[in-house]
Amino acid sequence: DGHGVYCSKTDRAEAVADLQYLEPSRPFRGGFQYSNQGVMLAGHVAEAVTGKSWEKLVQERILDPAGMKDTYTTIDGLKGSKNRSVGYIFAETANLPQPYLDLKSIGPAGAINSTAEDIAKYMLIQLGDTEGFCSKESLTEMHKPQTLGTPYLWQLEEITDTYYGLCWDTDKYRGIPIVAHGGNTLGFSSRITLMPSEDFGVAVLTNGTTNFLTDALTYTLLDALLDVDGPNWDEKLSATVTAVFEAMGQAMQAKAEAQVKDTALSHDPAAYAGKYTAPGYGTMVIKEADGVFSGCFNGYDAMLNRYHYDIFDITMLVYGMSFQAGFHTGVSGQIDGFECYIEPTVKPVFFTKVS
Repeated sequence: DGHGVYCSKTDRAEAVADLQYLEPSRPFRGGFQYSNQGVMLAGHVAEAVTGKSWEKLVQERILDPAGMKDTYTTIDGLKGSKNRSVGYIFAETANLPQPYLDLKSIGPAGAINSTAEDIAKYMLIQLGDTEGFCSKESLTEMHKPQTLGTPYLWQLEEITDTYYGLCWDTDKYRGIPIVAHGGNTLGFSSRITLMPSEDFGVAVLTNGTTNFLTDALTYTLLDALLDVDGPNWDEKLSATVTAVFEAMGQAMQAKAEAQVKDTALSHDPAAYAGKYTAPGYGTMVIKEADGVFSGCFNGYDAMLNRYHYDIFDITMLVYGMSFQAGFHTGVSGQIDGFECYIEPTVKPVFFTKVS
């Protein structure tokens, strides 16, 4: 979700207004697509209805009544806690510590920072201890399938009836309904899974980016609960994830083979430096020094490496997300902007050079 991470704003109302500039990749109700912006919008609707910020609503209506005293909706709150972990990302041969990622306006989609003890209190609410929080009918509606689809990267014979409820995956595990959701942010991965019929819940919290241990450990514990002699989930999911990364590697190889060698820039390198903007996406500042390019996208640093001709690979230092940008020469003969695929499923976004 390149837009959600790199284009988030401090003012949530401004971020919601930016949604008008995002091209849909499918027709309205044309299929399931996971959307952090959709959750942000729901949070903003709650703000508009109550006149209170999403952060204050979560504190007053969930955290305080539940006694979740070590759970925070902001990075500042997290930094004030002594009981906090450092997040890591695995890079080649080492785990590298990462800064805490401030999600700002898109906070409703993933800004909660919590502990195992506090998450256990929240799971008890979701398992039916709703007094003081919501009606049983509201809880049922949350857990009820609303649309067909799943955000999983894989298909497993153990998981069927994959639907999405109100911010919950509503599936069946070995024929038994489960309610679950995972989350990934810079340096951390987590997953909550509830099996209401067994009055059981498990939360797996890890301090590693995109860590599939959350899934392997969850399924292992569910098999133990059900007294099932299941597979080695670490091995099974590792094989699935390896296949995903192999496909990514093949795509990278195809891209390398398509590169045209020994091409030249159409302009002097300094002509590509400047400030570029696009409605809804913000600002990219590109700098050049002795033929070396760097960038800053809405405050996030980026590396620019020329692919061929006037096309560059832009790699964000946070998360390592990469996209290609093609610079455009206007009728004046000068660079007037570039287009890039920040979201690969829609048409490229054009950034206009403004200085």
